[in-house]
Amino acid sequence: MAPVTTAAAARVDLRVGAVLALAEADGAGPLAVRELVDRTGDPLAALAAAPAAPELSRTARAAVRARLAGGSAERLARRAGAAAARRLEPDDRLLAYGAPGYPARLGRLYFPPPILWARGPLPAAAPRTVAIVGTRRATRPARELAHE
Repeated sequence: MAPVTTAAAARVDLRVGAVLALAEADGAGPLAVRELVDRTGDPLAALAAAPAAPELSRTARAAVRARLAGGSAERLARRAGAAAARRLEPDDRLLAYGAPGYPARLGRLYFPPPILWARGPLPAAAPRTVAIVGTRRATRPARELAHE
């Protein structure tokens, strides 16, 4: 595993790391993440509250509790953010539900994506926008279609 430079780690906000850590927990879906962040008012507070959060499934609470063992929510958020920073290209950035920069229109969805991996500018007030939300393991035809 390559070490994360300070500059790379700084590209991922602590709140983004907190949502990454929440979203990576088995059984923590977009709705549960949204409800937990909304209730606590901040992604880092949501991560700290996750082990006892009624919004999360028992499996997700246990997964977060295990990842928090021996450390704080801030430390787990930093680790999750640093791991993501290693995969970012220079023009990439991560946006997280409940953190600055997350598109307000997406935040109003019932199941808003907890994390957006963005490249290029996000039009703030465009009347129509297009986003491609995909999978980590897209098929070749899906990648070709997205490229077109």
